[in-house]
Amino acid sequence: MELYNAPAESKYITGLTQWFQMPRDNGQTSTALAISKKQGDNLNSGYTILITLLFAAIGKILVPLIGVALLPLQDNGNRHAILVAFLNTGDPISALSVMVKYQWKLLFKIKITCKHRDWRTFWRVTLLCLVQFAILATSTAAGIVIPVKLLMGNMARVNPSAIFYPSILATNSTALQREANDRLVRAAAFRAIGTVEFLEDVLGKEIQFGENILQVGADGQPEISFDYSYNLTGIDFGLQRAPGLRHTASGHCQTEYTWHQDSSNSTHDIYWLWGNSSMERIVPIPGGGNYSPPRANFETPPSNIADAKSTGSVRFSILPYTAGRRSRVEFNQTQPWYVTEDLYDPITNSRYVVKAKRPAISCYHNTSWHYGKSMVNSTPNLDKLVQNGLKVAPFWLNTVFIREFTSVPPIVTMSRGLGYSNLASFSEGFSIANRVENSAANLQNDLKYLVMGSFIYSREVIRNTVMLSPNREGLINAAEVNGVVPDETADFVLESPDIQTISCKWLIMTPALTLVAWLIALNLHNILSIMPHIFNKLFIDKFTSRTVGFSAVQLYRYLDEQLSGQRRWDGRLSSAPYIGLVDLEKKNGGENGCLSEGQKVSVPVSAQYPASGVVDLKLRSTVMGYDNENSDYKESKYAAPKLFRLYPCSGPAAAASSNSAQVLAEIKETKTPIITTEASPPDEKYELAMTTTWDPRHNCENIWKSVCENSKGKFVE
Repeated sequence: MELYNAPAESKYITGLTQWFQMPRDNGQTSTALAISKKQGDNLNSGYTILITLLFAAIGKILVPLIGVALLPLQDNGNRHAILVAFLNTGDPISALSVMVKYQWKLLFKIKITCKHRDWRTFWRVTLLCLVQFAILATSTAAGIVIPVKLLMGNMARVNPSAIFYPSILATNSTALQREANDRLVRAAAFRAIGTVEFLEDVLGKEIQFGENILQVGADGQPEISFDYSYNLTGIDFGLQRAPGLRHTASGHCQTEYTWHQDSSNSTHDIYWLWGNSSMERIVPIPGGGNYSPPRANFETPPSNIADAKSTGSVRFSILPYTAGRRSRVEFNQTQPWYVTEDLYDPITNSRYVVKAKRPAISCYHNTSWHYGKSMVNSTPNLDKLVQNGLKVAPFWLNTVFIREFTSVPPIVTMSRGLGYSNLASFSEGFSIANRVENSAANLQNDLKYLVMGSFIYSREVIRNTVMLSPNREGLINAAEVNGVVPDETADFVLESPDIQTISCKWLIMTPALTLVAWLIALNLHNILSIMPHIFNKLFIDKFTSRTVGFSAVQLYRYLDEQLSGQRRWDGRLSSAPYIGLVDLEKKNGGENGCLSEGQKVSVPVSAQYPASGVVDLKLRSTVMGYDNENSDYKESKYAAPKLFRLYPCSGPAAAASSNSAQVLAEIKETKTPIITTEASPPDEKYELAMTTTWDPRHNCENIWKSVCENSKGKFVE
C-alpha cells in the first residue's frame, strides 16, 4: 500500500542484475528485482506472448497424444476425417468449432444403419471437445495468473547512501543535532496525520479500539475510558529478511480529575502528574485578548526508562490546553475537555468559554515483539529474537527501534511533532478572530486520531530515514560506519508507483518452460521416427503414423506420390517431408524435363488393379491399417476412386482413355512397404493430374494431344 508521494529515483536501486529479497504477505521472502514502470509494462507484454507460445507447444504435444488415444479409427471413414481435422487445426477455438460441427452431423446426418446413430463416435468427439476446452481454459487462466505472479508489486531495495538518521548523544548533543531530529520527527508526524485524513476507514480495520466509555462521574463530571491495540509486521516495516517479525502495541487511557490542584489563581491550572508534586505542570488560561490555539501536551515520567527495559510497559500523560478558549457556539457538555460556560467577550465577539480545571488523561502503553514462537516484552531485549533466527541489521534494532519504541512511545513522539495540530477537533487551527468554532468537538475522536497517526508513524519509522532533505551539513549520520552506510543496513524496501517489482523465479521459469516445451514438440516425431517400420499395432506406432500421416503436408505427399507415380519424397515419417531431388523427371525426360517425342510414358505403381475391380483397403492405405489385432476390423472392400492419372509435365487436366493398359504403359513394382497408388478400372475414361515439375513454358501440349487422339478422347486444357 503506497501511502505517500513517490521517493526520488536516487533513494532506491533498480536493474536486471540488482536482485533482492522481497517480503511477502505470507511471511516468506521471494527473490525479486526492480525495474522502471515502463520497462515492467514492456516485459509484461513480452511474457504474454511467451505464455501464448508455451501453450501452443503444449497443445502440439498433448493434442496428438490425446487425439490418437480417444479416437480409434476402426475402419470408420468419419473418424478418419474427424481425426485429420482435429490434428490439423491450429488453435483450440478452431478445433472446437470443427468438432462441434461434426457433433451436429453425428446427431442429425450420420448413421451406422438406417436406424442407429454413431453414438460411440459422438461421445469420443465430445471428449476431444473437452480436451480442447481444457487447453483453452488453462491457457487463458495462465495468461492471467502468470503475469500476476511475475509482477509482484511496486517495491525496490533502498539505496544505502540515501539512509540518514541523526545522531543524538545522551550528553553533549548540539542544538543543531536536536533540531535535525525534531525536523525528522515533524516531517514524519505530519505525513502520518496526512495519511489518517484520507485512509481513516482502512486504518479503522487495522487498529482495534475497545469499548470506549463516556460517562458522568459521581461528582457530576464527564469521564472517559479509552482502549486501543494494533499489530505491525516486518512487511509493514519494509524489512527484507524479517517478514515474520511482529510488533504488538496496546494502550489504555482515562481521565484524571485528581491530578488538578485547586488554586485561587484564575490565570492557570496546576496539575501533579500521577499525583507526584515533583512533576507539577502549570497550564496557562488565556484571557484579555492573549489567546493561543487549543492543543494537548504529552509528558512521560523518568521511570519509563527502567520500566521499558523490564516490562515493556510505559506511561504517559496528556494535559489539555483548552480552558479559556472562546467560541460563539456551545460545545458538547458531555466532553471532558470541551465543557463550556456562558461568558460574553467583546474582544472576540463570543458568548461561550471552555471551563477551567479540565481533567488530565493518564495512559499506559504496552509493547511486545514476536518472531516465530519467541517473544520479548521490551525493545532492548530484541537481541534474544536474533538468537532465534531474526535477521535484522543491528543498526535498526540497537539504534532506531531503541529510540522510537522504548521509553517514549510513538504516540507521544508523533503528537509532540504535530504541535498545535495534535487535536483533531481543532486541527484546522485558530480562526482569524481568535475563536474556535466546533460544536462537535469530541475527545474520543481526538484520541482515535492520535492512535491512528501513531500507527502510521510506527509503520514508517524505518522508511522515514530516507525522507530527510539532503542538506545534512554539520550533522552526524548514526547509520554510517567509517563514513559509509553498510550495505547490510539497507535491508528494507521502498514503495513507489514508478517501480515495477519482478519475480526472478517466474522471470526465468516462463521462458525456460517455453523453450523446453517447444524442443519437445518439435522433436517428438523425430524421436519416434527411429522406428524402422510402422505396423499399426502398438500405441506408439499408431501415434507416429496418425500424427505424422494425418498432417496436412503428409496428406499432400500421399496425394502427390499417388498422382505422380513416383516415390520421390524423403522425410516420410517427419513433420516436414521434402523432395530431395526436385528435377526428378529429367531422368526420363528430355533436356527440359519433358518427354521426348515418341518416348514411352512410365508410370510406376505399387500394385496392379485386381481383376475383381476392387482394392483391399489394407493394400491401398498409405500408413493406416487396423488399430490392433484384436479390433473389430473387417475385411471390407474399398472401390478405387474413379480417377486416372496424367503424366509428368502436365497441368491439372482431364484426359480420355479407353484402355487402362494404354494409360498405364509400364507397371513397375517399388520396394517400399508403403503403397503409393492404385490402378483404375478399365472402363473409366478420365483421370486427375497432379504436376511434378510442370512449367507453363514447357511445350508438352502435343504429347498429350497425341495420347488423347490415340485413345479417341477429347483433350481438355
